[in-house]
Amino acid sequence: MKYVMITILAAISSISLFAEKEWVNVFPPLDQYEDNMGLYCFDDLNCISLGEVFDVRYTKKTNDGGKSWYIFSEVDLSDRESRNLNPTRTYISDSNNLYTIYYSRVFIDQSSDGGKSFFETTFDELSDEKDTGLDELRMFNNNIGAVHSMSRILITKDNWKTYEKAKLPQNQYYLARSFYFLDSTNIVFYNQNIYFKDDVYNVQFVKYDVLTEEWSLYSSIEKREPNTGYPRLFCLDVVNDSVIYAGGHQGIEKSQVLDIVWKSTDKGITWKRVLSSINGLPPYGGIESISFRNENHGIACNKYGDFYETTDGGESWYHYPIREELRASNTSLAWAGDTPLFAANRKGIFRLETKSSVTEVSNAENIKVRKSDNSLDIAINDESFTDYNFHFYNSSGQVVNTSSVKSSMGYIFQTVPLPDMINGVYYYVISSNNTVYNGKLILIK
Repeated sequence: MKYVMITILAAISSISLFAEKEWVNVFPPLDQYEDNMGLYCFDDLNCISLGEVFDVRYTKKTNDGGKSWYIFSEVDLSDRESRNLNPTRTYISDSNNLYTIYYSRVFIDQSSDGGKSFFETTFDELSDEKDTGLDELRMFNNNIGAVHSMSRILITKDNWKTYEKAKLPQNQYYLARSFYFLDSTNIVFYNQNIYFKDDVYNVQFVKYDVLTEEWSLYSSIEKREPNTGYPRLFCLDVVNDSVIYAGGHQGIEKSQVLDIVWKSTDKGITWKRVLSSINGLPPYGGIESISFRNENHGIACNKYGDFYETTDGGESWYHYPIREELRASNTSLAWAGDTPLFAANRKGIFRLETKSSVTEVSNAENIKVRKSDNSLDIAINDESFTDYNFHFYNSSGQVVNTSSVKSSMGYIFQTVPLPDMINGVYYYVISSNNTVYNGKLILIK
């Protein structure tokens, strides 16, 4: 039996490492059926959020980092052909240029005045029964951009006044949602067609050269392991000229699903999995939104209320306690300075606000423990995804709390609530079948 003894003596009046935070609703949904259409921050204070209720599109803005919001514009689309077409998302290039695309029709609903008005850029001659909508749009700058569906790519050099079509190799590529620009003439797309084949790699990127109109394999994220589900990518965030994060999921045994984040430090040529956490959700329930304020500090979420935050480039993560009111589809994340914002269908806008300071209790091999006002945050680096038992004792040996903590690949912090405690000495034991961690702390308020 492996036995590990760790004794930590800590005064909880020591220097804070970071803050304990909580999602606070700062702007309720305008209607129980309001769809989230996008969330973006231009700087530390100024952000924009778009929502749609039936045929009315609302643009909301903040000038104080998301603490308060106001309705900037309200546009009635009921007399237009674009109504009731199931919008995909509004992509926000800058404070003036907004682009809405749709699942149900091949066109862009465009604004050049920050959402006061919208006009249609149509591609009706491209519509067909096989592929009748658009999946994602990105702009390299105010003129150059691309939009794609599963089987077509449209590219503009003049902000969609004109466009050209990229030719896809026959039956080789099946483009999924995520793509990014390497430069003004090279675009990297996530190829999902490999998902349906027996290739060793099934998470791959392919590159399109606009000048030569040639396609090539750009990178393979990771190999498919035997007897596991296929990894699948849903979203990505290009942080700077070298660092990119991507989010997705993988089904594993017993119908469980892994929330996954990959990281690249060479513009997507090579990748490393930095988050792999069982969420216990149905298939296709993995990471669907990811946003980093710099190459180290970022946050990711799925649609079932799981949020993960890292401050060290993915070396460790804090898994926020799940709250029912944050379970929602079509999620968006953005940063107002060093504060994350969150929006989703029928939920409104949330801001991650500070509750109390957090201090480190244990930083030993394979286990990290941090203390906030009323909880311990525990991370166990053990890729077996084992359930560890947690017992917390007062100085008289009485058990004051028991809980369960699941290990993970890397350090994913999970919160264990604690009862209100008085000053004194406390002990904890974290154990599985073959490992035991013991700790001790002194509480001084």
